[in-house]
Amino acid sequence: MNIGFIIYDEVTALDFIGIFDPISRIKTMGIDNSIFIDICGYGEKVKDFSGEIKFLSKKVRPSLDNYDVIVLPGGFGTRKLEKDKEFISWIKTANPCATFVSVCSGALILGAAGKINGKTITTHKNLFKEIKKYGCIVKDERIVFDGNLITARGVTSAIDLGLFLCGAFYGIENMKLIAKQMDYEISKNVLEILIDYKLHRKS
Repeated sequence: MNIGFIIYDEVTALDFIGIFDPISRIKTMGIDNSIFIDICGYGEKVKDFSGEIKFLSKKVRPSLDNYDVIVLPGGFGTRKLEKDKEFISWIKTANPCATFVSVCSGALILGAAGKINGKTITTHKNLFKEIKKYGCIVKDERIVFDGNLITARGVTSAIDLGLFLCGAFYGIENMKLIAKQMDYEISKNVLEILIDYKLHRKS
């Protein structure tokens, strides 16, 4: 499985790390040594919204068509980037059949790229009204899935989302092992959504 994390200036650090940490344990814990994770930046070096944390991009604006999963963390930078035609064109290089994932305001980027029209999503509560301009239905849940689209609510939901992805792609038992190593208690709500997701994938 190939996963591309998208980073940019003024990204929220926890939005990114909250998903990245549990996903990275798929490999470090020996669950799947073939998983391939790229940090794809809009620039070689990006800063979080505080300006105090810097991330290095493994690849700068690569074509995204070879990734099975595209992850869009949120952050104040999304306000500019949803109007940046060059950035949105880059996001559109992703394979339409890929799984698109966002946390918080990362959903704005997916909206601008035409990925949430007619879909049911969630995002930060402060954006519930605004994001409807992209033709989506907003649900007040920690995590929402609709086909190949998986979205999470506010900043801290990134950790739940990262574990959810581990469970979605590698099974509930592996997700529980990763959560135990992280000393993190998975909420009943997330488990219920994950079971529902697995049932939908089988049908």
